[in-house]
Amino acid sequence: MNTKSKMRHLLIAASLGCAGQALAQADVVNHNGGTGYYLGWNASAPQALEVRHNGNYPIQWFTDSIQRMRLSPTVTTNMGPLDQYTNVQRNGYLLLSGEPNAFTNAACRAPFTRLHLVDSSGSTSPTVYAQQHGYRLWQRNGITFTGNSDQGYVGAKYLGNDTSDLVLQWSDNTEDAIYGTDRLRFLFTNRMDGATYGARSEEGLESFRVFVPNDTSAHVGIGDFHRAGLINGQNEDPSERLHVNDGTIRIDSLLPNYNNDTLSRVLMTDVNGRLHWRRLSTWPQTPGGGGGCDWDLDSPGMELATSWRPPGTNGSCPDRRWLIGMGTNSPSAKLHVLHDANERVADAGIRVNFTAASGPGSVFGIQSTIGGALSTATVAGGTGVLGELYRPTSTGTGVWGRVTANEPSAAMTNQAGIIGVAGTVGITAGSSAWSYGVKGEVTVDGGSGSHLHGGHFVSKVHDPSGSVVNSKGLFAESVVSAGTVANSYGLHAVARNALGSGNTTTSYGVFAESYSSTTLATSHGLFARGSGGTTNFGVRAFAQGAQSTTNYGIHATTNWQVNNVDWAGYFSGSVYSPYGTWQPSDAGLKSDVNDLSTNSAAEVLSSVQLHTFIYNRDQYPHMHLPEGEQVGVLAQELEAILPGSVRTAVEPAVYDEDGTLQHEAVEFKAVNYGSLIPYLVAAYQDERRNREELESRLDHLEQALAACC
Repeated sequence: MNTKSKMRHLLIAASLGCAGQALAQADVVNHNGGTGYYLGWNASAPQALEVRHNGNYPIQWFTDSIQRMRLSPTVTTNMGPLDQYTNVQRNGYLLLSGEPNAFTNAACRAPFTRLHLVDSSGSTSPTVYAQQHGYRLWQRNGITFTGNSDQGYVGAKYLGNDTSDLVLQWSDNTEDAIYGTDRLRFLFTNRMDGATYGARSEEGLESFRVFVPNDTSAHVGIGDFHRAGLINGQNEDPSERLHVNDGTIRIDSLLPNYNNDTLSRVLMTDVNGRLHWRRLSTWPQTPGGGGGCDWDLDSPGMELATSWRPPGTNGSCPDRRWLIGMGTNSPSAKLHVLHDANERVADAGIRVNFTAASGPGSVFGIQSTIGGALSTATVAGGTGVLGELYRPTSTGTGVWGRVTANEPSAAMTNQAGIIGVAGTVGITAGSSAWSYGVKGEVTVDGGSGSHLHGGHFVSKVHDPSGSVVNSKGLFAESVVSAGTVANSYGLHAVARNALGSGNTTTSYGVFAESYSSTTLATSHGLFARGSGGTTNFGVRAFAQGAQSTTNYGIHATTNWQVNNVDWAGYFSGSVYSPYGTWQPSDAGLKSDVNDLSTNSAAEVLSSVQLHTFIYNRDQYPHMHLPEGEQVGVLAQELEAILPGSVRTAVEPAVYDEDGTLQHEAVEFKAVNYGSLIPYLVAAYQDERRNREELESRLDHLEQALAACC
């Protein structure tokens, strides 16, 4: 085998020695050229092509006998008007121009920056095609544009070690020049069809403009100011620090997050659309006022009252004996509201929107109290609130209780503090076989219904600015503080077929569903936690059926999409499976099947870099990362080689029992190491074939050497 190795090296060296000759091609002075003639190396040359000048001279490019581009040598010059910057380094700067004088006129001093584009302007004056008065020393690593007596720069502005800004700079004539100021504009164009303005006009659609009226101010404009100028017949520019030309302004977080009823100033506009503020104290007062027969106005106390005086003390004006009717002239209650939808459509008879003061104790949107006329009188029967709905056609609610918390500073931690509908039964004497705080029952004796709910509990968050840590459609709790309870269930749900002729197609002990038609931060179809025991199960699932049936202990599915972070199973910790993991590989599930190139497999594997590393467990304790030194790849490096082997994953945020955020969500890259197996197999097969081929060739070489020597 040693003889074979030496012979192989000799053969390779000989072949390279032959290949390295007669491949070079160089140009000659004043050649006539011809089809296929070029300066450089041919395709078989193993050398890099170099364009160089070892002396400190520029490299220049010409077309049509005109210089078009020049790469500067190591050089320094003075820069700016009146040479205010001296000995500025411009080593290796590139100048690209259609203005020949830019390369020959010493006063031009281009290129200014790493890349300098000089536009032909029809003037041989460098102040026209290479104006310098806007130049600054920090204009280095970027692109400079000059022409038409103006200059601009896009690139980096270094502020210090590892501190850089990305700058879009432009300059103009001095403040007292006869020419108007230049603008920064954002233009969008579509297919040209000769429109007067907009995206299909010659000018294009303008969306943003910065106008500099003097050396110390800059006005920002939003909208198409070019279009406004055409319509108004004059030049239009932003006239304020922020000027919205058309449309309006929307701030989603302004309401309700920034409500403050203690402020005494309001924001207003004049006829020109300029914003101003005004004190509320100067607002015109409501005309009239003062005490009247129908309504009594108490301005200092800010109270409006009617029918409040004792009987017989208010003459012909309303007192407490009066009944008040709204929509009817024959009221039958203290306040009687009558509405007829044929006269006007409305969605409520009485609506109370009540905002409570700070700390008044219990408050009521509507309070109903029924008692006897005397302290000793009793009431045979009564209803505090009676809700009746006749002849509903689609949906109907007898009584609907809703509590809305809209005070940002409120701290409501008691689970019983906010209740949409509360039902309480207190037994201090006697006995009761069954007691229901709230009882819901639906009975079908002849009609039909697709869904029957004995109790239907819904938790809704409507406002897009609302924030809720935990929203529970149903909260069930079993508390044992004394005594002995055989079995304690937070929720006991049973679905069964009773004896008889009933038949159920699909049965759910618990059917849990969480969904949203809009953006939802985190959605749990079922969230289960087990703690406090000797052995704890978050979820314990067991499926058992007769022989030849299909059983799933847990069946989880996601609607996987390429741009989503979807995992049918996500485990932050070890996963145990005595039967291994399986992936679909049936030929019937696949199409466009092609053989993997072994050359590409070897190239992929040779590009994969392995590392040893230690996970940052202290920084991400909730991710339960492995301990100790690990060996593997970096996802960002593998993604550049095999994008399909890397996906984005998100470790969900962690909250405590009170809904306080403990750990932020973590977005990270995950790697499918199994995707490397096909490349390993292909590379092994290729290596084996190469080894067999080399051994065969070496055998032939040995035989040839033995025959001749």
